[in-house]
Amino acid sequence: MSVFSQEFKVQSVEKALSRRPEQSLKQIAVTLGVGYSTLQKWIRLAKKNQLEKTESNMSKEKSPQDWNTVERFEAIVHCHHLTDDQASAYCREQGIYLHHLNTWKAEFLSESKSTESVYKQAQTKLKQENKRLHKELNRKEKALSETAALLVLSKSAKRSGGKGGRLIAYSDRQHYSALIDEAVDNGARQKLACELVGISARTYQRWNRGEGLSEDLRLHNTAPVHNQLSEAIKQEIITVINKPEYSALTPHQIVPRLLDLGCYLASESTFYRVMKAHNQLKHRAKGAAGQHNKPQSLKATQANQIYSWDITYLLSPVKGQYFYLYMVMDIYSRKIVGWQVHDAESSAHAADLIEDIARRENIDKKQLVIHSDNGSPMKGATLRAKLVDLDIATSFSTSCQ
Repeated sequence: MSVFSQEFKVQSVEKALSRRPEQSLKQIAVTLGVGYSTLQKWIRLAKKNQLEKTESNMSKEKSPQDWNTVERFEAIVHCHHLTDDQASAYCREQGIYLHHLNTWKAEFLSESKSTESVYKQAQTKLKQENKRLHKELNRKEKALSETAALLVLSKSAKRSGGKGGRLIAYSDRQHYSALIDEAVDNGARQKLACELVGISARTYQRWNRGEGLSEDLRLHNTAPVHNQLSEAIKQEIITVINKPEYSALTPHQIVPRLLDLGCYLASESTFYRVMKAHNQLKHRAKGAAGQHNKPQSLKATQANQIYSWDITYLLSPVKGQYFYLYMVMDIYSRKIVGWQVHDAESSAHAADLIEDIARRENIDKKQLVIHSDNGSPMKGATLRAKLVDLDIATSFSTSCQ
């Protein structure tokens, strides 16, 4: 048996009543797919305004499964203080059974426990997140305070240079300790503060090991040196070098002659050291005394004052053969002022490169110094002549210029 919706019935009645004159009611029924008598019945009910009432009367009563959550909760509350007989009567009136009430009540209790469990889990998660955020905030605050303390320390402290084991005066120890203590109090780590000053954390801890800041004990070391020459041996060395047969000889000659005689007093270096301590090491030869002068240092304050150049090997397609890169760089600006690649090392190639650079960079006479190592192309006659023509000074890696 076909069941038609209320909307379909209303539309069918409207179509039947609004049909054209040449159309019959049977044709409309066939078109809609309903019986002729059924369509007539719908039209009669519609004229009496009973079409909707019929539909509502045919509706089913609500089953317990159709009750919503609010209705179930109200039923449970209503039956909470009732006796068993009164609750049974209420269930008959509402079309439900007592086991429906018990089931709904159990569902509410389980949902309540589940909700409480979810709430506790959420609360625990929030506490953990809050703890993590506090920890992260404290870490960032410590890092910020440490950075500020180290910045202040770097501005006020002069770094202690040198290697480990160096002697640091007591006044400098007091200065460094005060700066480190202030930085640590402001949030800096002791190790970083010590590294910024230029000492290790162990050195700082050793300074403050006792009640107060200690001084370098090496200044007051009175322990005897066990391998030190005695005064008698020192005096014997002075006596030997002043004997007539040794008075014109050097320790380099005296020590082997004493060894030939089966006598060993000290090494050559010890002879020189004792002679120097007793003012017995003056220059006596005819020629001038050798001088060890420190090589003159060069300093560039602007571009085109000092150039440095060299030749570098470049690989070629043939194994064992190379190309040679001639490159000149300004040591002030680090600009590569010129370069060329040749198949051989030659001072002539270097002279062409230097002349080309001097012309392009507008180098005046006595303006430029060119530094290089002591390779043969660097000291070739062709290059030296070209540098003399251009009035360019030379500088080499060692003192032999």
